[in-house]
Amino acid sequence: MVKPRMSSADLSVVVVNKLGLDRLQRLFEACAQQSIADRLELVIVSPFDAPDRDESRFASVRYVKYDSIDCIGAPRAAGVQACLAPFVVFAEDHCFPRPEWAAALLGRLREGWTGVGPLIVNHNPTTLVSRVDGLLNYGCFAPGCQSGPVGYIPPHHSAYPTAVLQALGPALPDLLQMDHLLQARLLREGGRFFLEPSAQAAHTNVSRPWAHWTSQFHGARLYAATRAAFGRWPAYRRVVYAAAFPLIAALRLTRVCGLLKDGPSLLLLPLLAIAATIAAAGEAFGYLFGKGSSVVHRAHQELDHRAYVIDADRPLLLP
Repeated sequence: MVKPRMSSADLSVVVVNKLGLDRLQRLFEACAQQSIADRLELVIVSPFDAPDRDESRFASVRYVKYDSIDCIGAPRAAGVQACLAPFVVFAEDHCFPRPEWAAALLGRLREGWTGVGPLIVNHNPTTLVSRVDGLLNYGCFAPGCQSGPVGYIPPHHSAYPTAVLQALGPALPDLLQMDHLLQARLLREGGRFFLEPSAQAAHTNVSRPWAHWTSQFHGARLYAATRAAFGRWPAYRRVVYAAAFPLIAALRLTRVCGLLKDGPSLLLLPLLAIAATIAAAGEAFGYLFGKGSSVVHRAHQELDHRAYVIDADRPLLLP
């Protein structure tokens, strides 16, 4: 058991930063516009020292020094262990919560849910690539999708009781590397998840074609490798799943097309098919060859999102 610590904050917001605290300014502004901003604790995990600036808008802002950030799970876990509020939510510098996001998440968490997720809105929907990227990654959490009690909530953006995560101890960094592992474990231990429609966040999706395809490949490879490793899959099972990658591609495409309310768009369908095939190939690589460089690639994408969007989208990430 983790001993509770005293804090005036009700909800901790954990964000990892690698390339400069200036990249957090737009996220800070979005947090400051929350209806319960004065009850938020911002926990920033980065290699930089705390800046000298006015942070009185929040209950507190804490900086956790983390020198070498070459993955996502370990620095996030360091942030969780530093949290003082009873509940914690993960945030990113390219995803901007709407004003009632924090209050809506907190309200559900206080009802006793183990995890509460927001709806994810596309922040840069003007390109086909961004729309496809958003559909593949967060389409099942978009406005209009089924909310309420669910079996899975958005990766990277959901909220949990702090003590529940802190109690996972040494296992937490690996579980936070791929959120499906964390959520699967919490479900096995009797946890319950809720997708809250009143909590919404605008996510900036990858909008460069090559970056989108490599992102899909590495994300799927990392998913497959961690899934097989945690499940202790024997070699024959890994080979069978890798050989089934055409079926996996078809399944991915079928699922995402089912999220389109008016059916698959003739403009989106070719890009969806390409991305689904690339992701399925990534899964096959993960089952056969493990994580490879995908951990580093994923961290780079999450922490340097400006490099993965077209020039016209970059102002959306700036203050």
